[in-house]
Amino acid sequence: MSEIENLNRHLREAVERYCTRYNCNFIVRPICDRKSWEGTPFSYKAGCYALYAQDGDLLYVGKASLFRSVGSRLWHHFQKSSAAWMPNTALVQIVEVAEPYEAPSLEEYLIRELQPRWNGTGRLKSN
Repeated sequence: MSEIENLNRHLREAVERYCTRYNCNFIVRPICDRKSWEGTPFSYKAGCYALYAQDGDLLYVGKASLFRSVGSRLWHHFQKSSAAWMPNTALVQIVEVAEPYEAPSLEEYLIRELQPRWNGTGRLKSN
């Protein structure tokens, strides 16, 4: 199994556990490079997103809910962010939610389950 397939599996399984527990149905989009999500239909919707380094390290999980789309949040990260981890971001995975109000809950769940390196304090978590 390739590293990309392995990353996809971890996020997909976490989303499936969430959906089973809370009786919902979300769409986990395939992992894409840093630019190929632009202009896709799901980039205009609410949801969550995972940002990965080229080596597969999960860097950050974020959300777009009521007033933002996933695409606008990613654009902000890639164009305006000065966060230390942004230059290392190579891969993006998007989870499309049914309703915008579901994104914050899913984001918290994914952060707790997957423990991204840069969530929480904006600083690198020590292991």
